[in-house]
Amino acid sequence: MSGRALLVIAVGSLVLRVLYGLFLLSDGSYEPLSDALHYHGIAEALADGRGFSHVFPFSTEHATAWRPPLYPMLLAGVYVVTGPIVFVGQLLGCLVGTAVVVLGTFLASQLPGRFTGAIAGVLLAVYPPLLASDVTILTESLSLFLLVCTVLLVERHRMLGAGVCTGLLMLTRPSAQALAAVFGAWVLCHLGWRKAIAFVSIALLIVTPWVLRNWFVFGRPLLVTSNGFNIAAIYSPEAMQNGWVDGVFDPRLAAVREGAVNEAALDESLRGHGVESLLAHPTYPLTVIARNVPRLFEIDLKHNDSAETLDGRSLRLRRASLPLFYLVTAVGLLGMRRLWQYRSGQLLVVATIYFTATSLAFITVPRLRAPLDLACVLGTAAVAGELVDRRRLRGRL
Repeated sequence: MSGRALLVIAVGSLVLRVLYGLFLLSDGSYEPLSDALHYHGIAEALADGRGFSHVFPFSTEHATAWRPPLYPMLLAGVYVVTGPIVFVGQLLGCLVGTAVVVLGTFLASQLPGRFTGAIAGVLLAVYPPLLASDVTILTESLSLFLLVCTVLLVERHRMLGAGVCTGLLMLTRPSAQALAAVFGAWVLCHLGWRKAIAFVSIALLIVTPWVLRNWFVFGRPLLVTSNGFNIAAIYSPEAMQNGWVDGVFDPRLAAVREGAVNEAALDESLRGHGVESLLAHPTYPLTVIARNVPRLFEIDLKHNDSAETLDGRSLRLRRASLPLFYLVTAVGLLGMRRLWQYRSGQLLVVATIYFTATSLAFITVPRLRAPLDLACVLGTAAVAGELVDRRRLRGRL
């Protein structure tokens, strides 16, 4: 694929994202809510010199590890210059999302098919589920960027860079906490134990300073302090009655929260409450997965509306683009067989399975589907590229 074509895709991708952020998203008046508000608030505190602090999940500002640190640090680096302006955070997401499009196009161009890279580039640039993530103050864009970087570096046996990117990804996406082990197992099977040890060691080295900070602040070596919240949200007795429970605000969990002096203590209490219930109902994860599959694949549409609204996505665009989502997902899942034939494709599929499984076992909202969306786009491009080549060959014959 030529550099000029890649530049056109990059510029078009950035323009689409900026236009979407300005004119489509909440009628041009995007306001960070829920998770986005947390990231924005932590970044603002960092830029103001107050360190990693926030008011959630307590009522006063305190040291926090509720969210992974890398994205707030990146956002704070911009806020130091511009101030905590929401549109600046959106623009940062547009730039990172455009970088994902470029890297994804480059990755797809290495697959068979003369036009596979171009097809992937166009799809990545315009695909609504990915586009919607890039104009909010959330971690999906940065996570995908680091994921594609890891895939490309592992393919070239550059374990130093791959380990660094994996460690950074673990500091970006809460569900990536076990990613070093998952990728390390793949490297062990395909590249040998020396490269696997180097890869895992570097990834763990990257996350160590943050873990030590949390050990010093909270008395426990943690990557995040929200694991207990997620477990209790799905597997506590209260959640089994209602499908989901808010461990921070639900009055039924007041006794569980009582005495929690910091986030780590709250995490431990909520985790213990959820795990105890899970052990008493070991088959309940099957119920959760069965409930989440229709939500993941946009079959249970109404359930996702509230999550999409909180995440700052346009419901109008989402509903209008559902036929394209169904088509790309169906073709992309079939196309993953083609991706599996190549090392880079294998690693991407492994990451997709890992992230999708963690989402299905806990909370499935459309933005958490981003790795699957990316893999489906590349799988669709692989199928389309092969079909185009066949038609061209038949035309010559």
